Amino acid sequence: MKLTYDADADAVYLRLGEAQIVDSETVAPGVVLDYDANTNIVGVEMLSVSKRVTRPDTQRMLMETLVASKSEVSALSSSSPA
Repeated sequence: MKLTYDADADAVYLRLGEAQIVDSETVAPGVVLDYDANTNIVGVEMLSVSKRVTRPDTQRMLMETLVASKSEVSALSSSSPA
């Protein structure tokens, strides 16, 4: 399971497994479910998350995820051969 936050898109994505996504469905305004070949949910995307999430503890969790994601990208960039 992996949670990512895209600040530019103001979207959060929860990836539940490694299976290939074969279909997606909008189940509510700004909420999209991704399905694998067996119709299992393998991902959940929420758009306009800053407008939906108002609890300070949840906002903090999203910001921590953003910082961790940026750290991972920096680490990968610095370890790539030049």
